[in-house]
Amino acid sequence: MFVSRTAELAALDDHQGGRWEAAFQQHVRRLAASGEIDVVALAGRARIPILVGEAKWAREVSAPRLVADLYRKAAARPGAPHDLRIAICARERVTDTPDEVITITADDIFS
Repeated sequence: MFVSRTAELAALDDHQGGRWEAAFQQHVRRLAASGEIDVVALAGRARIPILVGEAKWAREVSAPRLVADLYRKAAARPGAPHDLRIAICARERVTDTPDEVITITADDIFS
């Protein structure tokens, strides 16, 4: 039986919350392994953050507020570097994205 891409994405509503965040984490691991991005969330014994990301189950999110929130949260950690990589994940689209921000959608993860 053929299932359309639209139906597959609509079925993702059944996998929100923890499973969505886990899927985002797995996708970032795959990207890191393939060399597309150099990602390690925490580095070294000091556990210094080098990438922070946030996954939203909304169809579309605007990046600027999320990016600012992530920098603020990361700054509260000891040793947070100023050159953190940022990743924002939404179901369909991340808008107003600064060039340096990594954007990931459900289509990226499940294609």
